[in-house]
Amino acid sequence: MLLRIVPALLLALSLLSPAHAYKWEDISPDDLAATECELDPSAPAEVLYKEIIYDLTDNNIRIIKFHIRTKIYDKSALDQARRTKFWYFNYYKAANIDARVIKPDGSYIEVEEKDIVTQTESRKNGDTLRSTTISIPQVEVGDIVEYRYRKIMDEYYYLPKDEVSFQEEWPIRKLHLKMKPYVYRGDGFKWTSNRTGKPLEKSKGGFYEITLENQEAYPEEPYQAPDSDARSWFAFYNVTSLKSGDDFWRSEGKRLYREMLSKTKADKDIEAKAKQLAAGKKTEEEKLRAFYDFCRSELINAYHGAADRLTSEQRDELDTKWSASKTLSKGYGYPLNINTVFCALARAEGIDARLAFAADRSEYRFTKVMEQVDIALPHSLVAIKDGELWTFHNPGAKYMPFGQLDWIHDSVGALVPDKKELILIRTQAATPEQNTATTTGELELSPNGTLSGSLTLTATGNNALRFKQAMDQRSENERKEGIEKALHEMWPNAEVENVAIENADHTFAQLKITCEIQIPSYAEVVGDRLFFQPNVEQRYAEPEFPSPTRKTPIFFDFKYREVAEISIKLPDGYELEAPSAPRPFEIPGFMDYSPKLALKKKSNVIVYNRTLDFIGDNYPPEAYPAIKKAFDDLIAQDHHALTLKKADHHADNS
Repeated sequence: MLLRIVPALLLALSLLSPAHAYKWEDISPDDLAATECELDPSAPAEVLYKEIIYDLTDNNIRIIKFHIRTKIYDKSALDQARRTKFWYFNYYKAANIDARVIKPDGSYIEVEEKDIVTQTESRKNGDTLRSTTISIPQVEVGDIVEYRYRKIMDEYYYLPKDEVSFQEEWPIRKLHLKMKPYVYRGDGFKWTSNRTGKPLEKSKGGFYEITLENQEAYPEEPYQAPDSDARSWFAFYNVTSLKSGDDFWRSEGKRLYREMLSKTKADKDIEAKAKQLAAGKKTEEEKLRAFYDFCRSELINAYHGAADRLTSEQRDELDTKWSASKTLSKGYGYPLNINTVFCALARAEGIDARLAFAADRSEYRFTKVMEQVDIALPHSLVAIKDGELWTFHNPGAKYMPFGQLDWIHDSVGALVPDKKELILIRTQAATPEQNTATTTGELELSPNGTLSGSLTLTATGNNALRFKQAMDQRSENERKEGIEKALHEMWPNAEVENVAIENADHTFAQLKITCEIQIPSYAEVVGDRLFFQPNVEQRYAEPEFPSPTRKTPIFFDFKYREVAEISIKLPDGYELEAPSAPRPFEIPGFMDYSPKLALKKKSNVIVYNRTLDFIGDNYPPEAYPAIKKAFDDLIAQDHHALTLKKADHHADNS
């Protein structure tokens, strides 16, 4: 008992440690006097030194230590430098927090305890996310900000995986990582890295370490690739097998195949439900559609709004390990549970269906290097054998229609379990028309430049998925407020009324949003002329890629189609002056833009039609000039303006 009390006592004392107790190291005269970053003279700040130490020995105290020292070169970095914030869940405690500001003459000011605030950010599924903020208001250009802290893990919590980024918003002059590994479960641990160029090396005391110098900044840029895919980083993780390469993945495929057979075993309930749903269906595809739609609509998905019907007891008993039969009897489950039911129903009808595992485009680009299924292939799909090919399905994504995957699983690596061979393949890719957003409108332009009328927006595929996921757990009022806010961002001075949202949480029906809108000063009034853009959606749009240069890869979530069908009644007494139309263009394999303008003379109505098919993917920074030009050309044509002139009444009377 005494041995267990001592670590707890040490932890308690460390938490009470005063902020001014730390003995700081001296700063070199060169760092104190520096006025710019040698690696990147344009950088507003530079991390002079960053150290992270994982001391994860298998005892009662496991600690992650952080030490960061940053030099400020420009006032644009001051807001960020004056406040440091870090997050952690309830199985961590923050301790030994010290911070100071070092002036160019070497004097320094330490942060007081009152400037260190810890608060609860959120609570979900039994986890509490907390944050600690260190306020350092005395920072000025030329100063150095330095802070250190520890995260101490709870006694019974082990860290199965973690990742350290070697790139930040500002350049890093020197970065030092030390790690003492441990085995949480299975056979051991592995590590891997991305864009580092060197491995960890064994050092004293059971530690492994790596030191990197002159790490370039990783700035925030539009359409940025996931951090884990594009940044330089190091990750370590516990593994259940020390096999490597194809041997590892083949072994995992066999293991997952055995698990699938057990979880998808067709008992009398599964067989009865499969027969009921397949009744009258002549083809395999018809049966699969019936199974798919049943799983999406009749099984409550714990990740969506309908899960609000679950009691707290039902939520507590949710388990990804449930068999298909148990999930069917419960009537609810996680996406993995729902996919397991779909797989079991298909197999009960003699269809070769496998519970597969896929990468997540928003996280990692799959490679064989990260040898842990839970990390590299974290999400379940159902693979269906179609001749020599496999197609993938995900009824666990409630709002995705049959045959299409949600965007994070679009064209990613997937492991199809098999008792003999290794089947590592890519999932199918969606076409632009499967992800269509359509805007229709009947509008009228007044002589004072005000545009008013009705708009209707509809969406399919991933466009609808994003809307529905954002709205399905919201109340009607919250949904309307969210849509009104989005519309005001599109048209800042607009008056929006009678917003109606249909099918926000309907499994099958198309999302539909309607509203009445009035936009003052939409057209510019100059004397007896009106200047206006027929592309109403893009009236106030800014360039997608404003910067002339790019440092990071470009990443597009999914292929899509945009359709606009807008009619604008022109004001009485006005007519088009020197009418012209926007220019269509096509960039093979990337973008196909087709705008059309027409005038109905009898009714004096402009009809604007626009179709944009975007079929881009992911690109290195070197492709940026061509991508920027394509989007600049697009916005230039979208901003195409027409001129209206008051008709000459003398000519009319002659």
